Amino acid sequence: MLFSLPFTSLAGSYTNVTVPEAKSMIDSNPSLVVLDVRTQTEYDSGHIGNAKLIPVTELEGRLDGLHTSDEILVYCRSGVRSATASQILADNDFLYVHSMLGGIIAWIDAGYAVYVKYSSIQEAINNASEGDTIFVSSGTYYENVVVNKSVSLIGENKATTIIDGNGTGNVVLVEGDDSVTVTEVTVRNGNNGFYILGFNHSIIGDVVTNNTYHGIELVGINNSVTENTVTDNWYGILLGGSSCNIISRNTLLSNQGGINLDENCECNEISENTLMDNVMGIGIVGSNNSVFGNTIKENWSGLEINGTNNTIYHNSFVNNTIQVYSGMLNNAWDNGCEGNYWSNYNGTDLDGDGIGDTELPWEGVDYYPLMNPYWNPADVDHDLDVDLYDAVRLLVAYGSKIGDENYNCHCDINEPYGEIDLYDAVLLLVNYGKKYS
Repeated sequence: MLFSLPFTSLAGSYTNVTVPEAKSMIDSNPSLVVLDVRTQTEYDSGHIGNAKLIPVTELEGRLDGLHTSDEILVYCRSGVRSATASQILADNDFLYVHSMLGGIIAWIDAGYAVYVKYSSIQEAINNASEGDTIFVSSGTYYENVVVNKSVSLIGENKATTIIDGNGTGNVVLVEGDDSVTVTEVTVRNGNNGFYILGFNHSIIGDVVTNNTYHGIELVGINNSVTENTVTDNWYGILLGGSSCNIISRNTLLSNQGGINLDENCECNEISENTLMDNVMGIGIVGSNNSVFGNTIKENWSGLEINGTNNTIYHNSFVNNTIQVYSGMLNNAWDNGCEGNYWSNYNGTDLDGDGIGDTELPWEGVDYYPLMNPYWNPADVDHDLDVDLYDAVRLLVAYGSKIGDENYNCHCDINEPYGEIDLYDAVLLLVNYGKKYS
């Protein structure tokens, strides 16, 4: 861990670090410059993630591409060229230079990832075994990829590892029941970005953009679509006949439809997504789904719902032209005591619990509208900070269960629900002092 801290060496010198020390530096210092001094061919065959390539034979002529104040980790194949390059840097007044002993050979022997510039991602998948992880180097890959075995496909950097469908087909088709993971890539310029068939697949941390029809189309059960940025597609995320999937913490911008659930979609969780500047934020035809904790902002319509027995709560509806259209009445717009935040709500909170008490139901649906945006479960009075007032409310209710005189549903903020207990108190303590930003 010593080497993960800033290190000032004497001018004209550098330090040697082992592979484990180098890995610790990379993990702990996002501003670290990882410098590969091998050839382009060697680099393409496998390099450390997000490494900058400057062959040692070109280094003295390209020093202006680095800064003397940078902390730099230098590596090569076995450690010989990195020592030469590190001395060049030190002789030119670079103050924070580290040479990795053993080079990338030792890195690979330690079991750490290297990213490869493939001639074809599909060829890499075809040659992989079940359970393999494929680390894909930055670059633009013009192909339509089919993933039909249990592999993990990990891009070096989602901004620069690009799979481009060249205007046709599914850019990435995932099929089968084999637990596929795709992360840190950009998927663009297809009819559909991702087309997901089957069970237990994960689409995590990707950019999905500029696809003619759907950014992500999902037909299956127990899949996870999380932390993706989905922009400029016809539909951003479309679920067709899908159940028990998690769609969470995604950002959907400038799509015709943001998140859409067709009929026969049940028991899906739509949570903590940000939907902004879409024509329609969320559309639901299916039933028995949960929609909570989403920010639905500045869309033409916020939420359109034509299914039944869905639960919608803790969402923030902000400045949508039409906040909500509900063609069905048999849906729950609260969790039993708290509903949603509406930027156009003009009622009054009469008892100071953060829930509106007049002009109900707001938008014809919500009997418990929040006075402020929902942001933190520990803000039990919904005044946009977690403070002594929240702690006192929880203390008064501590130990109570549903049906007890002192039970306060606003304080029941952590599992298991139905009782105010130590888990609720710990969650409030962890968040104590936080303010809404």
